[in-house]
Amino acid sequence: MNNKIIYPVTYINSSWVDREFKQFASSLSIELKLSLNSILAWTHLWRQGRLDRDATHQAFEEIEQNVICQISLIEQLLKWRLAADKLEGVNCNSILIDTINQQFERDQSSLAEEYQFYLDRTLNLTHIRRESQLSQASTVTAFEAIEQNAKRQSRILEKLLNWRFNPNHSN
Repeated sequence: MNNKIIYPVTYINSSWVDREFKQFASSLSIELKLSLNSILAWTHLWRQGRLDRDATHQAFEEIEQNVICQISLIEQLLKWRLAADKLEGVNCNSILIDTINQQFERDQSSLAEEYQFYLDRTLNLTHIRRESQLSQASTVTAFEAIEQNAKRQSRILEKLLNWRFNPNHSN
């Protein structure tokens, strides 16, 4: 009698799963990066001293719109799940779909929470600015914080968008 244990996850075609995720995430990736780059562009213009009072007001409005857009896009990204109908003709057992989806959720949740934390911080700064609660000195601090938040988000976003299924860590 063969006492060898066969783990079902070894039969998952991980490169196929990765391609499915990449295909889903590709359009979201473009939108997320455009939105993040817009925020960084505004902070760059501010650093160069190219924003007068009206342009500063516009910058905060556009930054807020981009943050709201990113919140929606991150929510869409986190809703990705491998569906059974995608498994036709693929060497992947439908029983393993839950394993893949659970790993995705486990791997992405802490990154998404961190990303959301920086979005919330930036959104809070834009709300304070809209309520005219920022002095000139506070506006400087707000732009610096927004820039740092966006840079941190950029690093986190790369990890979120480059998720890879690892069948050896699915249990």
